[in-house]
This record gives sequence, C-alpha cells and structure tokens, in this order.
Amino acid sequence: MGRHPSLYFADGTLTLQAGDGSDIIYNVYREPLMHHSPLFKGMLSLPHAELPSLSPAATNVRELLAKARETGLEGLKDETAVVLPAQLKSAELDEFILFLFLHAYVLCSGEFPPSVERACAILKVSHFFAVDCGITFARTHLDNNSDFGPCHRFRLGFDYQIREWIIDAFDQLMGVPIGELSPEDEMLLGPRGYRAVARAQSRCLDSRLRLAVRAEEPNHSNECLNHYSCKEEWTKMWTSTRGVLGDIIVHDFPGSRIIERLHGYPVGHMGPDCHRRTCDGLLGTADKPSIFLKEEELIDEEIYTLMKEEGVV
Repeated sequence: MGRHPSLYFADGTLTLQAGDGSDIIYNVYREPLMHHSPLFKGMLSLPHAELPSLSPAATNVRELLAKARETGLEGLKDETAVVLPAQLKSAELDEFILFLFLHAYVLCSGEFPPSVERACAILKVSHFFAVDCGITFARTHLDNNSDFGPCHRFRLGFDYQIREWIIDAFDQLMGVPIGELSPEDEMLLGPRGYRAVARAQSRCLDSRLRLAVRAEEPNHSNECLNHYSCKEEWTKMWTSTRGVLGDIIVHDFPGSRIIERLHGYPVGHMGPDCHRRTCDGLLGTADKPSIFLKEEELIDEEIYTLMKEEGVV
C-alpha cells in the first residue's frame, strides 16, 4: 500500500484506496465529490436510512459505499480509506481524479483533446459514480475523436445504455463487410451484436439486389397514348448503369440518395407527365414509406430487436 505520488493532496479530506491490487491511496476533497456524485453524497452526509433512492444500475455502488461506512471506512485517514471495487483500475481513477479535482485537465494530462483511452477511463468511473459532468465531458470528446471506432462505440453504447452510440455504430458497421471485421472487433460486438450486423447486411443486400433489377411499374397519366413505350423507356433507365441499377450496384448509393435523383434520371421518350407521376409515387408518404427506404427499415428493425434483447430501453 502506498500514497499516490501526485494525487494524494496534503489538504485532502477523503482517502480512497484502489481495489485492483495496486492498493494505491488517494487523498481528495469531499465537497466536489459530494456535489457531483449523489452516491458519495449519500454515503458521506446522510444517515444510513436516508440514503437516496437510486436506479438499479447504481445498486452495486450504493451497497459498496454503505458497506464502507458500516465497517468504519470513513476515509478520514489512510488506515480507514474507502476501498473502491477492483473493476475500477488505478489508471482509470487517475484520469477521473485529474478531471474532477484539477480543472486544468489540459495541463495535468499533458494531452488534449484526451485520447480514446483517457476519455473512456473518465466515462467508466464517472458512470460508476453517477458523475454527470464527467460523463458529458467524456462523451463529447469521444464523439469528436476519429479513433473511436464503431465496434468500440457499439460496445460502450450497450455498457452505458447510450442509445445514440448503438444506433450510430450499427449504421457505420453496415458499410463494413462482415468478413473484414477483426477478432477484436467481433469480441467487442459480442455474439448477438455480430449476428445482428451480419443478418442486417445480408437482408439489406438481398433487398438492394431485388430493387436494382426489378423496375417498378410506371404510373401513366390520363393523356398517355402509348403505355408500352413509356414502360419500355422507364425499365431501360431503371436497369441501366445510368439509372437505378447503376446507382445501387456501381455507386452503392443509399435509397435516400436515389430518391433525390429520381426526377433527374434520363428516361428517353417517356412522357413527362408519366415520368413525374411515377417518380412522385415512389417518394413515399407517411402511410406508405418509399421502397427505397426499405433498407433503412431493415436496419432499424435489427437495431431495436438487439437493444430489446440486451435490455437497453
């Protein structure tokens, strides 16, 4: 057991001990921790019967702090330091303490913006102790860090119940061939996540191929004198490399992009009214989504099924 060389403040009022085997002692300040963490506030300032009601996710933290107080670990000196759980590594506690107690985080960490590893450490400890400012800080910098890949974002989205990260990561993974994911990526996704991504990619590919080779029926105007000619021109456009097939197969455009281009495809001698009516009918309505958005529906279905299975609400 030993005092942290730089995070044992001489005028600190609360001693904490890392429980990951390093047994490092920290001496920090009660007031900021109580202000930012309702969990510590409950342990340090309220009688046992008045500990605040917390979410199920925080039950383990509440029990930890209540047990510490009951056993005399009030954090007034090294010998009675509050022992933190082993899942909070000393290196992660370093980052959290630097952030919460030394606001000049830029100078203290020597790195800004913080790396993915540093931001993840702050997020983990902040989430454990329900410190909202730490969660916000970490999320902001992770969202803006290009090194924070979709598989990592996906995993942390489930770990910390961040729906936006799950949805964003899943959308990004739709553009990564399932066979190109590394063993590390597969581990981050987990069996259910990996199957969901693979299934969504397969279903979307099948939908796109069917859409590319099968032209939708044209919607003729009342003045159209040659339905056969209109249909022939429309089908020729649809199944050519300059039309829908080309944008789906060659350019890999999403359905939403094809919707934007519908009216501009070259349709030869197809009547302008027939062309307009046909395109307008494929844009979709609130009651009937466009066929070009089927892929998005399939992805959303897989995402929300997976979140339901994993208990993300």
